[in-house]
Amino acid sequence: MVLILLNLKHLKKQPFDLVSFVGSLNNAEIYFAFVTDRKSNRIGNICGAFKQITGYSPTNYTGEECKKLLTHCPKLNLDYIQKSKVFFLNYLYNQPKEKRAAISLVRYAEFVCFNGHVCYLSLLCKPILFNRAMHPTGFVYIVSDITHLKKRGNTVSYIIDDNDKENIVKQIFDFAIIAKGHVVSIVEQRILRLLAEGDNSKIIADKLFLSKHTIMTHRKNMLFKFDCASTGELIKMAIMEGWI
Repeated sequence: MVLILLNLKHLKKQPFDLVSFVGSLNNAEIYFAFVTDRKSNRIGNICGAFKQITGYSPTNYTGEECKKLLTHCPKLNLDYIQKSKVFFLNYLYNQPKEKRAAISLVRYAEFVCFNGHVCYLSLLCKPILFNRAMHPTGFVYIVSDITHLKKRGNTVSYIIDDNDKENIVKQIFDFAIIAKGHVVSIVEQRILRLLAEGDNSKIIADKLFLSKHTIMTHRKNMLFKFDCASTGELIKMAIMEGWI
């Protein structure tokens, strides 16, 4: 995790120097960064390896709304990103004003590059500017290319609250897995995990406090969604794709 220390009083007096900020980070990954305005949601500046990672020119997105950049994310990933943002802001506003500057959001997304290649990115979002009511007015995003580390299907997002350095809060939002154009629900993940352990539908139903009919329906639906001829093929796919 990148540790970001910001002097908020200084930021209120002077424009945020994104280039100097990114240069001060010690990040082993290939990454780029950009700043957005909370009200307009426009990208103020982009620096780092943006073109190397995405293949696009940063000048095409500087000054534009974030949604232009997000059009390169698959729709299911985009829905997930938007949902995690709502969770993040709700968490932020529920914290005391003096603690909000130490809260950040980490999320993951697939991104379709200029050459059609799909890379996997981690996005660390940190509020950097606040108004007098301590509502965020600007965010910095540190975006790393972690394609080589990707566990396929993993779409977990989480909030980091490091107000207490000895007891850092990590709140995970594990909504579902996005895989092969479909959503693998939390219940389906649990069923797949138990099937892989050798449990039959009756045992799984008892463990999950569901009916045997419900388990059988989930299994049938997953076979259809992922075009598998048998449960064994479905389990093999789930393991290879990293769904369980």
